[in-house]
Amino acid sequence: MKERVLSRRYGKGYLPGATRNSMRKNTRGFVLVHYEYFDLIMWFLSIVSTSGSAILKAIGMNQMKNKSFLEGRTISLHRISEDHRAGIKAWITDTPDSEFDYMSYGPFKTQKDFDSWLDESLSTCERQVLCLSKDGANGIGLMSLMREDINNQVVEIGSIQFSPEIQRTVEATEALFLLINYVFEDLDYRRLEWKCDNNNLRSKKAASRLGFKFEGVFRQHMMVKGKNRDTAWYSIIDSDWPQLKPKFESWLKPENFIDGKQKSPLAIANS
Repeated sequence: MKERVLSRRYGKGYLPGATRNSMRKNTRGFVLVHYEYFDLIMWFLSIVSTSGSAILKAIGMNQMKNKSFLEGRTISLHRISEDHRAGIKAWITDTPDSEFDYMSYGPFKTQKDFDSWLDESLSTCERQVLCLSKDGANGIGLMSLMREDINNQVVEIGSIQFSPEIQRTVEATEALFLLINYVFEDLDYRRLEWKCDNNNLRSKKAASRLGFKFEGVFRQHMMVKGKNRDTAWYSIIDSDWPQLKPKFESWLKPENFIDGKQKSPLAIANS
């Protein structure tokens, strides 16, 4: 019986493998339906597109639990799961309060605060929370894909936190590269956004280093923890990525590092 792959148009969201590029690469993770039921399902999802999208995201996220999502030379990314609780708690509860100044969550004053945040991260369909793993150490960093606009093929990367052991390391940069590459080459999206508090100089510097282009400041964009936030907007679009990707790949080569220290900086001109 013929089968057909669910398309982005009807809410592919974060389903692994459900793009024409990754279709050529592997057959794992595809969401397949019998051909004669496909049009009926698509019609139903078009009627309840918001609910349909949420359902499909949940399916895709559940498929990624306890599996390697993106694998690099020095780091791997996984869908957050209960297995990461101890690894995350080991460093995030000792993180200085100032590190949460520009985050929507934290700091975690009690075990209950941490458990409530993690439980919500495990269950949400509004964003995809990813954990970083290295050499058997789980949950040594966090990143999220959020505010997905399926119709316009846009998504945002954010809520980035690294444990002390991988801050300012090749592992941190490779993790970001893997996720950016996934957005453009697997999801086949048109635009990836990076947004931060305009006062967050470290985040703005990181965005520029990674090739995101500054687009301006949205004044009084939102309230975070009861305080006004003017938001700096950055983006990479699909036509940027073919020029940026080789620079990442060149920088990430093992011969560019001696004892974990870079010989040459990530050379991304950002005008």
